[in-house]
Amino acid sequence: MMCAALLLASFSPLTASAYTEVYGQIGLLQVLGDGAGVPGVYDVRVYLVGSGIVCGAYNWAYFNVGDHGYSGFLATLLSAKALGSSVFLDTMPDPGTGYCHLAYVIIQ
Repeated sequence: MMCAALLLASFSPLTASAYTEVYGQIGLLQVLGDGAGVPGVYDVRVYLVGSGIVCGAYNWAYFNVGDHGYSGFLATLLSAKALGSSVFLDTMPDPGTGYCHLAYVIIQ
């Protein structure tokens, strides 16, 4: 499965070196609804145990309802959290904000 994710990243128009991969257990999943602000702006935030840096200077990664694979990301992360499984999070800094946009997840 990891090979498939790495293969997917290699076909990205962005270089693989721009991605940041971190490993750990999910400490917190923050899911925001429409009442929390603007929809499509950091709808789901993922923090790892220990709140270490995920990418750049940030300790969380995000994805939005409109992102391709949203349902799969959410199901995978919820499963990993419930089972206490470790995950690899691969993120790409958002060019405008520097926040860590989730590119893919591997559950282990």
